[in-house]
Amino acid sequence: VLVLKLSNKCTVWSLNVGQTAQGGLDKFGQPMFFAAQHEEDKLVYPTVYSLWIEPNMMPAMFTHAEVSPYIFGGADLMMAGVLKRRNGTFGGMSKGEPRCIVAVENPVPYAVGPLLLGEQNAAARQGKA
Repeated sequence: VLVLKLSNKCTVWSLNVGQTAQGGLDKFGQPMFFAAQHEEDKLVYPTVYSLWIEPNMMPAMFTHAEVSPYIFGGADLMMAGVLKRRNGTFGGMSKGEPRCIVAVENPVPYAVGPLLLGEQNAAARQGKA
C-alpha cells in the first residue's frame, strides 16, 4: 500500500501491485481510498475504483442517468434528483454519512461523498443532498 499526500490536502491510499507504467498502471498503482483534509470531514472514503470492485461497500443514493453529467461537471447532487427506494424512503440518511451515487440504469457507483442533509430535511426534496 502506498500513501500519497497531495497538494490539495487530500490523502490517497493506493494498491501498488508491482507493475510499472509499461505494465498498464502508473507508478502509484490503483487508488483505493482517500481522505479530504477538511475540518468538517475527517472520514476515509473508498474511491470509485474501489466501489467498482465492491459496489456494496457503502450505501447508495440512486438517480437517473441524466443527472450524471452535472455531477461529473462538479455540481452537488440535488435532492430533486434523488430517487426514493421502494419503501418510499431515502434509506435512512444522517448528515455527514458517506454515500455513493448510482444511476438506476447502471449499477456501478460514479461518485462518493458525505451527505449534506439528514432524512427529515430530505423529505422536502429541496437543496443539496
